[in-house]
Amino acid sequence: MTTEIYEHQRQELDHQWKASNLLPVMEEDETAIGMDGHHLGYLVNVCPEVTFKYFGYYTSYLARYVDEIDKASGERRAQRERLEDDWRFEWARVAARHFTDCSVFHQVQRYNVRAGGKFQAIAHPNVLTVLERMEHCLETDDPSGALHAASNALETLAKHLLDDRTVDEKPLGNFIDKYEKASQLPNEFKAVARQIYNVRNRTPLSGHGSTNAPSMTMQDAIVIAAATNSSSNSSTARSRSVRRHRQRRSVRNLMIGLPFTGSR
Repeated sequence: MTTEIYEHQRQELDHQWKASNLLPVMEEDETAIGMDGHHLGYLVNVCPEVTFKYFGYYTSYLARYVDEIDKASGERRAQRERLEDDWRFEWARVAARHFTDCSVFHQVQRYNVRAGGKFQAIAHPNVLTVLERMEHCLETDDPSGALHAASNALETLAKHLLDDRTVDEKPLGNFIDKYEKASQLPNEFKAVARQIYNVRNRTPLSGHGSTNAPSMTMQDAIVIAAATNSSSNSSTARSRSVRRHRQRRSVRNLMIGLPFTGSR
């Protein structure tokens, strides 16, 4: 059983989703709900997570039987085949779809990453892009890809912190000593970038092409992703603090050279 949401909540949700750019452009992609009197008749283009929560199936389409004759026929087939948790006792048709296969799933992931938290507000957009890629690799069981994205994120953070155009086109290994000297992070955090970069360079399909099978496991990739996220948050906060300090110092130095024109 489900109940309707209040009208003011509906309006708030409509406003939020319209501003998200996640609503479908074509009418064929819109969610549709069909009612047979007071009973649910069908659901089209629905979120698989929602259908699993309320109906127990990951699906994007559900349709009930149009009459008792069709329902009896479906029930007989279900009884004959004896499948566990057979949907044919209740539904005439379903379209199986896991939420990770939903086209909107990855759009919502990107929306959540870009819309939520202080980190997303202050981080360099390239860092957010690569971290999204890392999360996608974890979702699709691609540990080598997750390692590659993690290393790219840390390299981008290092370049952003240094704010030095001479290192823009260089790999992290060429300027990592300079980064570690400039960074105000604890040594444990600074070591993360070096270690992940070194692991990436010797792991097949993470840093270079290889005919060897990837040796990275999903458990390893999850640990590396967690370390990268932690280091990214700390580095971004420190980088912003350093930049503010540099700006204040530049303004102060400029004002020292200006003639005083105000009154004390």
